[in-house]
Amino acid sequence: MPGSIQPSIGVKRSTWRVHDPHARAADATFTAARGEVLTRDGGKCCACGFHGRVSGGSAGIEVHHVDDNHHNNALVNLASLCWLCHSYFHVGLVGIQRRGRLVAMPEVSPIEFNQLQRIVWFASWQLSEGSVIENAISSAICDQLGVVVDELAVVLALREQRVISRLGFSDAGVLGGALMGLSDAQFDAISPELERSGLRLWFDETHPVNRDNIVRYVQPGGVFHNVPISTWSAMLRSVLSALKRN
Repeated sequence: MPGSIQPSIGVKRSTWRVHDPHARAADATFTAARGEVLTRDGGKCCACGFHGRVSGGSAGIEVHHVDDNHHNNALVNLASLCWLCHSYFHVGLVGIQRRGRLVAMPEVSPIEFNQLQRIVWFASWQLSEGSVIENAISSAICDQLGVVVDELAVVLALREQRVISRLGFSDAGVLGGALMGLSDAQFDAISPELERSGLRLWFDETHPVNRDNIVRYVQPGGVFHNVPISTWSAMLRSVLSALKRN
């Protein structure tokens, strides 16, 4: 159910599969349960509600172990998450696999920030590759989108610099490595501070992993295809106005 899980910055604390001699058996059980979980959740992210069904599939939807234990494949411990929301729980892999960067954005929740990313990506690709989305849009709408996307890029860069000034880096993989080096007690102690920090994950939309996932959403039949492009500029502008006040 959307909203039943709240993304939060974290790393895998239990045994990694590569270090687990019993991982193959656990993964086999997980594979058998995965399809049932996706069907149960209707192809929707249990955090943000993003619908990942494209032509009968579940593109961009992954299955998350709620308690971080990949041996616990009980259906109650498995939840469908879009790859954006799922990434928060595995920040150590984000920097390596998806080129995630950290930005300071306490004004919006991780879920709201993920939706913002989708709009920006779709708008950027529509501006550069009009053929990605079948619907034709006017040059005026393109111009409006271009202005807002460019302004937002400036704000995001400034927010990334805030993180660099505070932490000395903005690479999500570096943060993941640091968190992995903590004991369970130390991690539990620092978790509230991570929540208050307003750190959000911003992804490189040109990375093949990200691009392949998102392009499927905006193609005919995709889950974002029918959102009127004429509304994108207003959505981005409202967020931008709030961010500029801080």
